[in-house]
Amino acid sequence: MLIGFVFDFCICKIQLYFAKYVYQLIRIVLSNTPSKNSSDDRAETRKVVLQAARRLFLEFGFHAVSTRQIAEACGLTQPALYHHFANK
Repeated sequence: MLIGFVFDFCICKIQLYFAKYVYQLIRIVLSNTPSKNSSDDRAETRKVVLQAARRLFLEFGFHAVSTRQIAEACGLTQPALYHHFANK
C-alpha cells in the first residue's frame, strides 16, 4: 500500500514537471510569433481602407459616406478604423 502511494506521488510529480515544461515551451513559441499588428500588416490595412474610402467617395460623395460605411467596406469595425485614422 505504501509503495502504491509513493508510486502515485512520483507520477504526479512527473506530470507536474511535464506540464510546467510544456507551458514554458508554449510561452517561448508564442513570444517568438510575429504579432498580427506588424508594420506590414498595418500598412496593408491602411492601404485597403484608403482604397475603399476612395471608391465610396467617388460613388456617393465625401459628405454622404460615413466612417461606418468605410469600415464595413473594408471588413473592419468602426473602432478599428479609428485605430488607423483619426478622422474621416
